Amino acid sequence: MLDARTRAPIPPKPDPAPPLWARVARQAQRLDWPLLLLTVLMVLGGLVVVYSASVPFALSRTDKDPYFFLKRHVLFVALGMVGMLSLAFWDYRKLLRPRWLLPPTLGGLVLLLVLDVRNLVTGEHMRTLLPRGSIQPGEWIKPLLVVYLAAWLTRKRRQFTSPWQLWVHGGTVIGIVVLLLILQPDLSAAGTAGLLGVFMLLLAGMRTVQVLLALAAAGLAAFLGLRVAMWMYPPAAERLSTYIIAWKDPTQVPGHMRQAFFAFIRGGWFGLGPGEARGKIYALPLPHTDSVYAVIGEEWGTVGALVVLLLFVLFLWRGLYLAGRSRDPFARLLLAGMTLWIVLEAFIHMGGMVGLIPQAGNSLPFFSYGGSNLVAALSAVGLMLSAARGGSEPETEVVPHAVVDLRGRDRGRRVPGPGRVPTAP
Repeated sequence: MLDARTRAPIPPKPDPAPPLWARVARQAQRLDWPLLLLTVLMVLGGLVVVYSASVPFALSRTDKDPYFFLKRHVLFVALGMVGMLSLAFWDYRKLLRPRWLLPPTLGGLVLLLVLDVRNLVTGEHMRTLLPRGSIQPGEWIKPLLVVYLAAWLTRKRRQFTSPWQLWVHGGTVIGIVVLLLILQPDLSAAGTAGLLGVFMLLLAGMRTVQVLLALAAAGLAAFLGLRVAMWMYPPAAERLSTYIIAWKDPTQVPGHMRQAFFAFIRGGWFGLGPGEARGKIYALPLPHTDSVYAVIGEEWGTVGALVVLLLFVLFLWRGLYLAGRSRDPFARLLLAGMTLWIVLEAFIHMGGMVGLIPQAGNSLPFFSYGGSNLVAALSAVGLMLSAARGGSEPETEVVPHAVVDLRGRDRGRRVPGPGRVPTAP
């Protein structure tokens, strides 16, 4: 049509923007529903376990309302779900920009430093910032370390002319985080953060010689760190001696591990039934947090404990599958790092309960009562959903070429060695 005054063509009216519900529905279709449903299933299982373990604990060992811990756990689940869904529809690529990445990272380090200084001044061994709160900087610093290393490796890796520069720079960041956690002291968080950092550097495409040297250095650092930690924190030496006794003669093992063993023995193959565990009343320390896997073994038996183990194996497979098929190197590192963090936390908790490794005090993600760990884990899943949704798109200009290939086929380039020239993309 022509304008009656100017006789110029009238431009067509732009199509109206789709309503909000239509945009949300379109984005929801692109979510990875297997990962989301698997997470929701574990969270629902955690609600059942926390209810069963926390009510007798509150009645027999505290003066609180019987449903005090359950109500707080429901609140934490709600907060975590809001964080997960919010991050799932958020553009994870913004974390490549320093103005989005540095504030939460520096904030986590500052809070951890404040906690360390307070503990050194007061002589306490607190892991929470508030006496009655559940804000644990040590739980948040681990996923923040994954995010920082993933963004840093994606943006800066091609600037290094030697692979050893990558280890020096990355190792400095990891070392600062581990040192702050040891000073807390939170040895389990320090070990988890150190392993996560090494995994992230290995996923960046290190060669075999570098991997072997890194593992040797990590083993030496772990040995020296353990000796220092045992001197600073006597309970660490007690846990290590208990672990050694468990391997020599399980019938003579004392303390927490002994009660966990008895819980699994009483549970047998199929368990005593929901709510029927006896160890959670007086024997197991913190049955709703540090001992939750033993409560599962007593009430649901070996079969139930294996089902929980299988859920985390499926979570590991799904996370690495999404990382392997992603086109975006930042998304691949983010997916792989968050997956390994959550599964590593779970395996450390379960391994400590059955005596495979020394007890470390790690929570069982999605199943243990808690605020910081649960909200951090659900937020990490939200970032994974965002990375899985956006990682299927072609790479943007702010993202360099491939950094990691989890399936062994190098889509990009490794860090060049000394005297070698990087290949062109």
